Amino acid sequence: MPYAVFLLLVGIGAATQFFGGQPQAPAVVLPALMDLTPPPIPATVMHIPDEVTAESVLIGNLSTGEIYASRAPERLAPIASLTKLFLAHAALNLMPPESEIEIPEKAVREEGNQGDLKIGERFRLVDLTRLMLTSSSNDAAAALGTAVHTAWNNGHPDAQARSAASVLNRLLLDMGLEHTFFQNVTGLDDGDVATNYSSAGDLFSFARHTYPTPIVWELAREPRVIILSTDGATHAVSHTYPMIGTLHNVIGAKTGTTDQAKESLIILLESPVGRPLAIIILGSEFDKRIADAELLLHTNNLAY
Repeated sequence: MPYAVFLLLVGIGAATQFFGGQPQAPAVVLPALMDLTPPPIPATVMHIPDEVTAESVLIGNLSTGEIYASRAPERLAPIASLTKLFLAHAALNLMPPESEIEIPEKAVREEGNQGDLKIGERFRLVDLTRLMLTSSSNDAAAALGTAVHTAWNNGHPDAQARSAASVLNRLLLDMGLEHTFFQNVTGLDDGDVATNYSSAGDLFSFARHTYPTPIVWELAREPRVIILSTDGATHAVSHTYPMIGTLHNVIGAKTGTTDQAKESLIILLESPVGRPLAIIILGSEFDKRIADAELLLHTNNLAY
């Protein structure tokens, strides 16, 4: 019996005797119980609804490597701007995060204008990487690619790389990714031909490799960011996955879209807290990526 309740009962008994009455067993009044019903616990056997349009899907545990559900996980598929996750990983491993990166003229000639970068602007590596992963800026990717190529060749005089894509391909060897290769650092198609390929299984392995030191994913989880160049110019960008702000315990997310790849998405989140998951979607029909993700999240109770 809690001490406070004991004292209360003693006091009631003493008062009854003092006023000459017969002691009565006190009525015990319990407070109304709060509704502590937990949300549904996500299962370890998950399902991919037939309505999901993606050609490849994988849901897996980043800590244990267990795969809870998959559809064609080894299918080779173009990955579009998911390429930029690999570029970010390479840049942050080859250079200090405070390194300054200049935007070269060839970078601003890339397709798109996300971030509105200017020739000659300079950014800290960590800031330019955040801008690239949030907005999927091809200009930022091209600038980072130039820096990665230079950093690799400066650090490997006996193993020179011909391009930034070559650097990414060499780094794949350390991760044992057998179904991934790159021809550029943006993920853009070359006309009507896809350039960069991977599989849901390889992307899961990459996520597991990078999750323990998750700076790449932390730079890809804010719905909207404002980045400053070193001279104080502001660049505001929004995340290309508009639902990221609605996810509980999100670790990070990245989208990709080209004509050949159609739509792709990787989401890392904890559900429940303490169980880190990767949800990988490749080849969703156009304008169906968000619906595919919502189906997977809600069908498997992962949106809590």
